[in-house]
Amino acid sequence: MPNMNVEKEMTLLEALQSITRMRKIWQNQRVDFPLKDDVASDVVLQIFDGLMQNPQFKKVLSKESSFAPQLIDELDLEPPLQMALKQTLAEIGKNQSVIDRYRAAKMSPKEFQLAFLDCFIKHFKIDSDTLWRYFVANLANAKLDKHWEAGQHRMREVVESPIRKVLTDTTIALNDRKKLFEKFQDLVVTTEVDSPFTDMAMTTEILDGNEAIEKRASHYLGFWNRLNQLSPQMVQKVQSHAYGAQPVEEIVRGCIDEARIHEGIELSQDVLGQELEQETEREKEAQRQLEVQHETGLPLHKYYDQLVNSNNEFFEKRFLPISKVLPKDVKVHHEENLFYSPNLFIDSAQLGSKDHGTYHLKANCLLLIQEPNKPKRYLLVSNSDAAFIRKGLPTHTIRAPRLLALCTFDGQVIAASDINEAKKATKDPLFSQIAVQAKALTGNANFTMNDVKLLKTCLKEPQNAKAWQKMYENIIKYKPSCAKRYIGSYLERMFSTI
Repeated sequence: MPNMNVEKEMTLLEALQSITRMRKIWQNQRVDFPLKDDVASDVVLQIFDGLMQNPQFKKVLSKESSFAPQLIDELDLEPPLQMALKQTLAEIGKNQSVIDRYRAAKMSPKEFQLAFLDCFIKHFKIDSDTLWRYFVANLANAKLDKHWEAGQHRMREVVESPIRKVLTDTTIALNDRKKLFEKFQDLVVTTEVDSPFTDMAMTTEILDGNEAIEKRASHYLGFWNRLNQLSPQMVQKVQSHAYGAQPVEEIVRGCIDEARIHEGIELSQDVLGQELEQETEREKEAQRQLEVQHETGLPLHKYYDQLVNSNNEFFEKRFLPISKVLPKDVKVHHEENLFYSPNLFIDSAQLGSKDHGTYHLKANCLLLIQEPNKPKRYLLVSNSDAAFIRKGLPTHTIRAPRLLALCTFDGQVIAASDINEAKKATKDPLFSQIAVQAKALTGNANFTMNDVKLLKTCLKEPQNAKAWQKMYENIIKYKPSCAKRYIGSYLERMFSTI
């Protein structure tokens, strides 16, 4: 009997396409749907989200509830679902300490719902009917998502198109077009930040459909209103390219049909435009504190669920092994454990090369990723990425034995899913060996005597040490303040004795 792998958010069309590609499927053949844990959890989560739309079910999970299994009888539900909910309530009811904490407001409603969901996932058995409903629901959600995204593109096009037409009109004086471009540069030029961590520093809010439409319309109409800052002649030229006689405001607000989008829309607030405060050039990690100008609180479920998933595909796709940027003759001790974020070094330029010297971000942190039955992984991240991680990590629940910890090269824990476990992890000799090498790879100059002794043991052979010296000195050519501190330092003395 053939198997079909079910992916998260798979739609009905995707499922049918996968099935019909199988040979002999039209000859009374059956198909099995083996489910991975993350897919099964997503199926049950979708059911739970649906239940939470029911006011009666919300009362069952309120602080005033008795949490008696019989409460489920009052809900009009299918027998398998009823049974699973009763079993879940029975298990929750036995954990009096959780209920007491919930009623005493020592546990938030969201935390209690997550505890309930954990139990519900164990008791609910996914059958064929449930899975087909999941496919259909995902198809409907995908269509709603597409209309929302397409509508936003239409809004932008309504505002941007007439401006672009004027910018490309060679009959208009170049200076006039230059002024128009400067006023609308952030609209007509799309910039992209190559960082896997930016989402972590975005706050979000849930709005109803009408509010979400109005908010996005106001965003794009804000660009259009900048025309008032230009000369009347330029305003007239831009407006002459607008869509017909209908006011632009009406056209923009009509781009999205509220009936064809989700009732609740999750919108990210535009906080990425705010600058992150950068560290000073002096690289004293022991005193260094990462400062951020904005306060955020984004749930990191999408990023972290992928990062700590048992499947390595996300990690390997988004983060690169340090060997990719090393000169051929440089060997890193425990090289297989060290990775870097792709925005840290431009185009993965070789360390110490001119391309690398021309552009690379400052870095003073490692993101430690610890999972059961896997080697520890250490990710070199830029200071700006570290700021995103620092603000986002405390808002997300990552459960033991998994651990994510942001640490300085000197072992100071900046943020972690479990502070105590993170402190233990920094005492691991492997962390010290990785960190001291990472400090040199990023051109840091603040090496203590103990740092230098440890680095020397990591370099092992004199030939490798000479290669490291050449690479490091090439790196600091482009970092004048580091080059000054290198002269006469413990690190220079160590290299000179090899």
